[in-house]
Amino acid sequence: MRLKKVILFTGSLSSLLVFGPVCSNTYATVAVPIKAGIWDYKGADPSIYVDSTKAWTFPSIIKSGGGDFQVRINNNSTGGNLQVILKESDGSTSEIVGAPTEISSDGKILTWRNLNSYLDGGDGAEFFITVKSSSGKGYVTAAYYD
Repeated sequence: MRLKKVILFTGSLSSLLVFGPVCSNTYATVAVPIKAGIWDYKGADPSIYVDSTKAWTFPSIIKSGGGDFQVRINNNSTGGNLQVILKESDGSTSEIVGAPTEISSDGKILTWRNLNSYLDGGDGAEFFITVKSSSGKGYVTAAYYD
C-alpha cells in the first residue's frame, strides 16, 4: 500500500489544507486545516511611554477576524501595576471590550474570548489598547495575536 500526501495552497496560509495520508487504493480523503487553534502574530507596539496621569493609547490598530484576541505585555519599566483596556474602533468612535484588566507582572498574556459580536461585516474588527500605570512612568511593549 502506497501513501500519498496532497497539499492544496490557495494563496493564503489560513486556507492551507493538507489532505492525507491517503491510501492510493481508496477514494477517501480527510481535510485538516493546519492553522486551527494557533495564534497568528498581528504586530507590535515597541517601547510605548506610559505613566499614572492618564491611559495612554497605543498606536497600532489591529485587524481581527473575531473569535479570540490576545495581547502580550512585556518590558514594563514603570515599577507599578498596569491597567490594560481593549477597545474596538469604528472609525470615529471606540467601544471598550470587556472590563479593564490590572496586571502586576511583566510578560503577562491577556486573552479576550468570543469577540464575534465586534465584527464590522466584511473587514473584521479593529482592536487597540490603552495602558495606564498605577504608579511611576516608563515604557511598555505590546504584541498582538489573533
